[in-house]
Amino acid sequence: MRCWNGNGSLVSLSFGETDAYETYSFLFGLRWWICKNLRVALPLARGIGPTLWPLRVPLHCVVGTPIRVTKSSNPSDMTVTHLHTRFTAELKALFDKHKAACGHPNAELVVH
Repeated sequence: MRCWNGNGSLVSLSFGETDAYETYSFLFGLRWWICKNLRVALPLARGIGPTLWPLRVPLHCVVGTPIRVTKSSNPSDMTVTHLHTRFTAELKALFDKHKAACGHPNAELVVH
């Protein structure tokens, strides 16, 4: 999509979002089976008290450098793969640069 209209991508991510809720593993095997086979997610989470209001934890948003994209009406698979690889590399570098300062020094970013 970015190649078709020539818009670049701005690499950014947030730290602390997964700490905003408490999650539970109650009946995880059954919930995972339902998720995989029926394609329905059944998360168990809570925030402040029994509500879904997020917990009061610090959230840190970091922004990297923009990735320029050349407009193309028919981008090749190689171009798309190159842009995806570059975006993923920039995202990992941004994560590694800021993870310690944002309170997650031992965290590892996994991109599938």
